[in-house]
Amino acid sequence: MSKLLLETVKKMVVAKTPIIYIESEEEERVERLIKTLAETTFSKPINAYTWTCTKGIELNGKPVDSAKTPADAINWMINLKEVAFIIMEDIQWSINEPAVIRKLKEVYKGIRDTYKTIFITAPRLTIPDDLKNNMAAVELGLPLRDELETLFLSLVKIQKNIQEAAITPALKTKIVNAVLGLTYNEADRAIKRALIGKTALDDSVVNTALEEKYNLIKKSGVLEYVINTIRIDEVGGMENLKSWLSKRANLFSKEAQDFGLSKPKGVLMTGISGCGKSLFVKAIASFWGLPLIRLDMSRVYEGTFGSAEECLRKAINSAEAIAPCILWIDEIEAGISIQGFKAEGGSATRVLGTFLTWMQEKDSFVFVAATANAIHLLPAEIMRKGRFDEIFYVTLPNKAERHQIFRIHLEKRKNNPHYFDIDLLAHSTKGFSGAEIEQIVSSAMYEAFSENREMKQHDLMTAINRTVPLSITMDEQIKEIENWAFNRAVRASEKKDD
Repeated sequence: MSKLLLETVKKMVVAKTPIIYIESEEEERVERLIKTLAETTFSKPINAYTWTCTKGIELNGKPVDSAKTPADAINWMINLKEVAFIIMEDIQWSINEPAVIRKLKEVYKGIRDTYKTIFITAPRLTIPDDLKNNMAAVELGLPLRDELETLFLSLVKIQKNIQEAAITPALKTKIVNAVLGLTYNEADRAIKRALIGKTALDDSVVNTALEEKYNLIKKSGVLEYVINTIRIDEVGGMENLKSWLSKRANLFSKEAQDFGLSKPKGVLMTGISGCGKSLFVKAIASFWGLPLIRLDMSRVYEGTFGSAEECLRKAINSAEAIAPCILWIDEIEAGISIQGFKAEGGSATRVLGTFLTWMQEKDSFVFVAATANAIHLLPAEIMRKGRFDEIFYVTLPNKAERHQIFRIHLEKRKNNPHYFDIDLLAHSTKGFSGAEIEQIVSSAMYEAFSENREMKQHDLMTAINRTVPLSITMDEQIKEIENWAFNRAVRASEKKDD
């Protein structure tokens, strides 16, 4: 458990804060926190009671009072003769009722000169305006490394066939990394599943824990682990962007921090659809050796997983718990755009505010890799210096880059590039995107396969002649994007004449 949070809440208690709201989905962790405070805050331990709407008031699992309503529980606390804590776990459902608001105001007046404290815990922070001046609020974030390490070692002790002495520091670090970003209970389940049937600890334990983590993160609805990354040499062109990333490959190291370098914020890539922006994000993760998490901004507004701003904040918290990592926001304009402000109203404005504040102030090793096709739809605040480290414009590949792209896709599909006139192919595809070139190779291979023969140069030329590239069908839109990017973004590629 975070020692900083423990000390923060302890100071609130010592300062005689009568009501403290702890935002958390993990009731058991909150209970452990409060019980630790009850044992350590004063010269001798005090009692930490719990109240739920089904069991009333209990102490260490034993019934104390049958109070079924929040008002009854608050009255009980006001009349209690001892200094004690009470954890109220179901009050969020009725906290907006006038009678409950009045009772909380009364308890604030009644116990503010004592060390008696009411702790309200709920997954979401819901404080009526009438009570904002009567309580303090803190958030119990996801468990940190020390808490997860303690959990792992405690679970290993239960396994009679595994010797704790056999756990190497490297393996312990891998397993803790594997469950970072999960809640305490989720990490508990993931580690338990990984240890089933094990007589020794090895990378298979790590892999099982990671698999469980992937499934749990996916359940969040807006985050997804991306496992299938690619090597940076599998991306053709973009030499400026590759050079920029190469110079920052070690920015997450202790040496970089000791040197005085700021933690990287991220990169925004804009440009024409199909030119490799999303592909390049996958290459960043592979190149830097970091986990890649994709945030689906379009699902943030669905409401299935809570309010939009709450959903975004939870996603950010998960990414920071997993850090160092790459947070991929694909087509960022789908969730943060000028049009979105009109459609979503205040919700979109709050999401933008949450995102901008985090990008400006974040001190974690989360590198944001955002892509945008329609960057003109993004609000100007997003592109201000200090949000992203750089904005790159990814345009249609030049001849040298098309040459690289053909070679990459031919080799990827088990074709020897030396058997093809790649220079002619590159020359014949001026104005084609990388995705269109990939499709040309794929179509030519289907043609050859259907005739039970090897693919030839003429198959590729036929596919080229049949393709109408986006540079023709979307000529006006592409010119609009290029005009916007001319003085606002760094070119991802060196500009070379075809």
